[in-house]
Amino acid sequence: MKRIIIVLALIGLTGISTIGFAEGGFGNLSDEQVLEKMETRLDKRVAKLTKKLKLTPQQVPKIREALADGQTQIFEIRRADQPDRKAKPTQIKSIRKATRQSVASYLSKDQKSKFAKIRKRHRGQKGFKKMARKLKLNTSQRQQMKAIHKAKRKEMKALRASGASKDELKAKRKTLRQSAIKEFKTILTPKQLKKFKKFKKNRPHYKKN
Repeated sequence: MKRIIIVLALIGLTGISTIGFAEGGFGNLSDEQVLEKMETRLDKRVAKLTKKLKLTPQQVPKIREALADGQTQIFEIRRADQPDRKAKPTQIKSIRKATRQSVASYLSKDQKSKFAKIRKRHRGQKGFKKMARKLKLNTSQRQQMKAIHKAKRKEMKALRASGASKDELKAKRKTLRQSAIKEFKTILTPKQLKKFKKFKKNRPHYKKN
């Protein structure tokens, strides 16, 4: 919280407006609106982790501080005028990694395991949203793809519950991924299909499929 307030104070002192901060999702917001939005985001993240990980009253303030620090560092990088634009993603990735490590340092072994699963699920959701934007999927296509994902996850969950070995899970995961891609292609237009092929090349999970 203190770090966020300091950032906003510096913006006001230097006379730099927040206009143009669309990259961080702030658009043409005033300093007060930026602070409010950042605090809202932070509240939601902490509430979600508190519920999912069953955080104790002692853990909550420590984890909130770690998340707030990481969130503000990323904000500072996004608003900075850097000659090398390619450096920002690398810096942000590094901060996010450090933030996750900081959060994990306050968790129990069981909580760390659940935290890792939450992150994995979040990455999948972000990947889908990015693909949806790139391909300009309509509402029907999004729903169909989500249904495909849900069906594959259900199959994978059932296999895990059966006590399958790591090798069996790995093989099944690959088969389901290939199956999902084939189903995706049936609901894409020719133009979207071309974009999807390009998208796959930049996604580690899709490269061999």
